[in-house]
Amino acid sequence: RIADAYVNAIVQAGALPLLLPIVNDEPTLAAMVRHIDGLLLTGGGDIDPNYFGETIIPECGAIDATRDAYDMRLITYARRYQTPILGICRGMQILNVQMGGTLYQDIYVQNSDKQLLPHDQGTRPRNETSHQITIEPQSKLFRTTKCNTLMVNTFHHQAVKDIAPELRAAAYAPDGLCEAIESPHYPIIGVQWHPECLAADIQHAAHRQLFEWLVREAEVFRHAKHLHRSCTTLDSHCDTPMVYTDGMNFGQRNDSAQVDFVKMDEGLIDTIFMAAYIPQKELTEHDTAAATTLA
Repeated sequence: RIADAYVNAIVQAGALPLLLPIVNDEPTLAAMVRHIDGLLLTGGGDIDPNYFGETIIPECGAIDATRDAYDMRLITYARRYQTPILGICRGMQILNVQMGGTLYQDIYVQNSDKQLLPHDQGTRPRNETSHQITIEPQSKLFRTTKCNTLMVNTFHHQAVKDIAPELRAAAYAPDGLCEAIESPHYPIIGVQWHPECLAADIQHAAHRQLFEWLVREAEVFRHAKHLHRSCTTLDSHCDTPMVYTDGMNFGQRNDSAQVDFVKMDEGLIDTIFMAAYIPQKELTEHDTAAATTLA
């Protein structure tokens, strides 16, 4: 089950929302992710701090181990396929953790020396805003919302602490908490607030634009996959043989190589020409003969 607001926001942005089932079979999960055009990571419960190397504290809330493990694997496959991702609240946090960042298990306990905003709506409706954030001027979030500042709602007690190495901050609250993260190179944005609760209100167009951004990126991604499937994609020069080591299997995923059969399949690359790298010292007759012997 999922809150109506998420479904409505995606439909209003022009896409078809699908609720992905939790599956433990890796090939099924991989195939499922391959067939989607965009991924929305929704809000929810707290994240197990073991994923970012911390011991759980009493203030950490209820943890759903099954969902944590599933979301981590889901993001892994989505990133391998370069699927556009929008993370909301918990979705932003699990995205940061999966990519190597850390969280505050409880922002109030772990920032007791700071004056924090009340990051909780309390009795106020979720479709009302509670505080303002500042958006980084060179960010995807700024280009999407066209706002330097934005009024947002808030209900969380976990938050991003150390931003993952491949991500960057896109917005901050006045108390210094990170309110949005994004990838500089890939279609990935995470926000700490709940724009789905605000997207239906015409006065909150910037929040609706986040879902429209996801749908636009999904459309581009879908078109790119169609192009790959309708023609042969050829990489005319690949230097991967330069990093071959004894026992390396080109049919398995290799962290030391940018190209292998697994990555080719994920990237929908059909054919590659591999450079046969042969070391040669000097351009002399002797060294040329030695290099030729190696060949």
